[in-house]
Amino acid sequence: MEKKISLKKIIPPPFIYLFTFFLGLFLEFFFLDYEFNTRHFYFSLFMLISSIGFARFSFLSMKKFNTSASLKEDSKALCTKGAFEYSRNPIYLSMSGIYLGFSLFLNSFLIFSFLFPLLLIMNYLVISKEEKYLESVFGTAYLEYKSKVSRWF
Repeated sequence: MEKKISLKKIIPPPFIYLFTFFLGLFLEFFFLDYEFNTRHFYFSLFMLISSIGFARFSFLSMKKFNTSASLKEDSKALCTKGAFEYSRNPIYLSMSGIYLGFSLFLNSFLIFSFLFPLLLIMNYLVISKEEKYLESVFGTAYLEYKSKVSRWF
């Protein structure tokens, strides 16, 4: 009997992003000499708006396939159109863009520097498990999709 892979034990990715962001914010404000300025205002605004728009596009793409982004629900369909034609993880890509936009808006090098470890955590502790799950559910269809579309962009 084949063991069914479940994603219910993975910490929800939005919590991982928020925890990392607020940890950096806490350390920045309480342990470093923080000075707010708007040096990167326009680029941060661009990152925030485009990332929020791409996240919306991603959720609408999933809705068309009648499937959910929730780790608590089983995947009903393999979403390969819309935002998923450009990235296998457009929602995580969007969350990373939002994170980057906020770190630039706040002019926080510390929060910005936490982005690389955050992406490693996402890559190895979340996405790799999701990919095993999707492979177990959708088999060769997922492997074919995986060979055509990159993980991030």
